[in-house]
Amino acid sequence: MVGSGIKKFAKENELRIASGVAYGSLYGYASTLSEGSGYKSLTIATRFPDPALERRLKAELDERNIEREFRVQSVSFNVKSIEIIFRDAAGTMKRICNFIDWFYPLLKEAGATKYRVCAECGQVMERGAWKLINNVAYPMHKDCAARLRSDLIEEHESERASAKGSYLTGFIGAVIGAAIGSALWAGVYYMGYMASVVGLIIGVLAERGYNLFKGKKGGLKVAILILLVIAGVAVGTLAGEWLTLYQMMKDGEIIGYTTGELLPLLFDHIEADEEIFNGILKNIGMGILFAALGVFALIKKTSKEAKPTKVKDLKD
Repeated sequence: MVGSGIKKFAKENELRIASGVAYGSLYGYASTLSEGSGYKSLTIATRFPDPALERRLKAELDERNIEREFRVQSVSFNVKSIEIIFRDAAGTMKRICNFIDWFYPLLKEAGATKYRVCAECGQVMERGAWKLINNVAYPMHKDCAARLRSDLIEEHESERASAKGSYLTGFIGAVIGAAIGSALWAGVYYMGYMASVVGLIIGVLAERGYNLFKGKKGGLKVAILILLVIAGVAVGTLAGEWLTLYQMMKDGEIIGYTTGELLPLLFDHIEADEEIFNGILKNIGMGILFAALGVFALIKKTSKEAKPTKVKDLKD
């Protein structure tokens, strides 16, 4: 995703915008800019032929307070790229521009490869193409990109074939996690609140339980998590209503019932009174909506796990 600040920067520096990123040659280096909730990122597709010069560059970063001066939250040196994450706030684009003015000359001193070098094989390209991988644009030979795409699919299939565990054990673990989250939802609901963060907690706990019980990665995992988030909200809402009845019984507002009889009483009220039924149904629907806002990113991440990493073509 790119906002107005990155779009303006891209136009000023002749970068392209596609698939939610701004990319191209920035001062001769293959660069990608994007942003998300509370952050902006700059990724430079490059290599360092001389490890000593790379270490010196890292030392220069450590010597300067880049967090205070440029709002840099983290810098990650990978095999094929450098990823810089900036804390997003008013004026961050100006800080990013200042960082680029300072850092890119250091890349040149460190011998970092420029955009005319294939990110896959490390050789100079006479003709190549831009490929998007995990939201980062890389310049590559077309043959290298085709080979990488094939390797990624083969690697994904190999990982799936060798992965231990099953959907059944994962489902059991996810149920336990969702039940814990549902209890938290019930408590919050009883106090008169609904929040997407609690829905997110249900999803996180369900996924954590799924993984702890060695659940199998795949498309069915996504369906299991969606199902259990919905079930967790529904059960938590009914449990919150039960807590209300329990408190009324303790306060003497309900007489002649035991704790064990409160759940049948709740269902009797739901069945007999259409207004109560519609009210609870509306609360469950609102709860699922709130939960969806919280778990959207989690479900998206889980969905990506079920598929091989994509190599997407970009305009040159």
